[in-house]
Amino acid sequence: MKTKDVVTYMGGMGKLCAFLGCHRSSIYQWGAEVPEHRQYELEVKTRGKLKSDYTQHRQNARRRNHG
Repeated sequence: MKTKDVVTYMGGMGKLCAFLGCHRSSIYQWGAEVPEHRQYELEVKTRGKLKSDYTQHRQNARRRNHG
């Protein structure tokens, strides 16, 4: 999960910070990739609209095995 994609989806850094209850400095510390624990939190709080890398990997593997 890319940080820039999450910021765009949320409508900006301020909205993302409010959604997660954190400060901008925390988000900047992520770098290009969202940390795994935050990916999971975002997946749960967005009810699956954002998918963690783990979930995407599992879904892609399932499609390869059944497709």
